[in-house]
Amino acid sequence: MLKTLTAAGYAAGRVDEERGRQLPAPDSAAMSELDQQSAFAGVWDENPIDTAQTHIGLLLTAGEDAMETFATAIVADRTPLYSYIPIARAGMECLALAHWLAEPGIGARERVRRSINERIASAYEQSRLPAGLNPEPGRKRRLLAAESLGFSRTTGKGKLTVLAPDRPSITHHIQRAVGNDQLGKVLYSYASAISHGTIWGLAERAEPLSSNSSAPVVTAALTVSSTNIAMMAIALAYAHIHAYGGYIQHMGWDTHAWTDAVAGAQRTIGTYLDDPAPSTSAPPWGTATPGGLWLP
Repeated sequence: MLKTLTAAGYAAGRVDEERGRQLPAPDSAAMSELDQQSAFAGVWDENPIDTAQTHIGLLLTAGEDAMETFATAIVADRTPLYSYIPIARAGMECLALAHWLAEPGIGARERVRRSINERIASAYEQSRLPAGLNPEPGRKRRLLAAESLGFSRTTGKGKLTVLAPDRPSITHHIQRAVGNDQLGKVLYSYASAISHGTIWGLAERAEPLSSNSSAPVVTAALTVSSTNIAMMAIALAYAHIHAYGGYIQHMGWDTHAWTDAVAGAQRTIGTYLDDPAPSTSAPPWGTATPGGLWLP
């Protein structure tokens, strides 16, 4: 399902062979925004609409890469215990941000503002590199100069100054891309817990086998369930459908192959959610060290 979606999304793009890049359809909203590009140019960027479209394309490519890697990893000879979760998390983040940046109907001005804010955040992270490793130390200042377009500055929760309003959180982006606030928050929190090595995330894989004392020390098998894998795959599929759906609409591309792929994915997801297969575990990946695990 994931590989079919990524192939259909990639094929939907209109590639200009002479320029070697994807171009919007002549009568699309994206082309209309490109025609307004000079009105938003300045010291921050001579081609801000082109830059926004490039960023969206990179995010979609990164999301597809994660989906392909996820799909390959979960059918490997040894089912990954944890590593497919950070892959899925990274894919959801990229697709969710692409979904926000490529949102149809927001207009050139708002798209430029969103794009510049993400670049300000990127420049801030870049500025934290050791001295001499930041190739453009003044990038954040130049990007903020876009307030000459009539934007105002604001300082968000992370103390980062951006063009108002503040940047939404990545959790907000995930919730929108997955299409369900509670599911998005739960899945992203769970994925983050494993990616950051928190005990509640890692211990979720432990299935107690026996206990020979009153103390909460047990021998535990470390396993991963098919249900867990399926839910992360579904989240990736929804994020891809929403991100690419908005982008294709904005770019005005032919959607026949894409529509067929989405319909197939929705049937697969619907079948699973209506009558999920039994939650089976892969063969134990390993057991705890001889001392056991302390599971309060």
